[in-house]
Amino acid sequence: MIGFLEICVFLFVVLHILRIYFADCDAVLHFYERFAKPPDKRLRGKVIWITGASSGIGEHLAYKLTEFGCKLVLSVRRKDELDRVKNQCMSKFCSKLF
Repeated sequence: MIGFLEICVFLFVVLHILRIYFADCDAVLHFYERFAKPPDKRLRGKVIWITGASSGIGEHLAYKLTEFGCKLVLSVRRKDELDRVKNQCMSKFCSKLF
């Protein structure tokens, strides 16, 4: 006969599996985020294309992914903004190397 504790543990496991299944990200990245493991090892060397990288979320995402060692493809509407973000990313990358 199955006890109350076994049912609770089973429901807990099933709910966590469903939570990971319906997450809006890679299951491994979700696991790393959940258990405080940085995703830099998984993202290092990946090519990531960011549209709207001249301001807001796209700009800050470019800076963060540069810290993780990703190769970036940046799309913007204005060339001067692209140069600014590119120079910032390059300075962050170079400062990390030295």
